[in-house]
Amino acid sequence: MSDQSRLHLFQKFLAIYGWLSLALFGGLMIGFIVQPASWDVGGRWHWLIWDSIEDRVAQMLLAVYVVWSIFIIRAARDPVANKTFIDFTVWANIAHGLSMIPHALMGPEYRMKLLTDIPWVFLPAIALVVLRPSFTARKTA
Repeated sequence: MSDQSRLHLFQKFLAIYGWLSLALFGGLMIGFIVQPASWDVGGRWHWLIWDSIEDRVAQMLLAVYVVWSIFIIRAARDPVANKTFIDFTVWANIAHGLSMIPHALMGPEYRMKLLTDIPWVFLPAIALVVLRPSFTARKTA
């Protein structure tokens, strides 16, 4: 695969992942604002979140991920110029994913996170390393 093809694929992945993340984290943020009872402890949809619907830490993390999603979308336009941000995204997601694993394993109520949240943060880390073009390639179109 040529550098240009690889760069184009990389840009597509960043854009798709960014928009999906914005929809996911934006939706969760709205849920924390609305606070539906079904999301709280004991509720049918509680698996969507880690703790109580009134948890302020989750809201802060969601705010960071909403902003991060916007910057991923912006980085997709010119990944070469945003190499440092993309490298940070890889390592921050690896660190976040690794820190979630013990918590998911320790609490039976969080085991579902091994199939949801944890793969979602490992996905960009793995994909960005695998799809990474030579950062000497420049978008020509």
